[in-house]
Amino acid sequence: MASVSMNFKTDSESKKQFDEVAQELGMSSSTLLNIFVKRVAKEKAIPFRVEVYPEKNDDQVKVPRAVLEELATYYVNRKNNGE
Repeated sequence: MASVSMNFKTDSESKKQFDEVAQELGMSSSTLLNIFVKRVAKEKAIPFRVEVYPEKNDDQVKVPRAVLEELATYYVNRKNNGE
């Protein structure tokens, strides 16, 4: 299968921590990202819980309410269509 590039931006501290975790797991950052991409593609879902938190905490993922509503609508429609 041909390889393609995906580019995205993140802050330097998150990248540093991600690289450290990948190394601790004995793999490259690219390998770890590929695992995530393949799992999302296969399961058609985010492989972890996404929540909106009332207070800011740098360790929590912030997701705009509009994105959560779009995801909820998608899954409700999928369920209603028997998928």
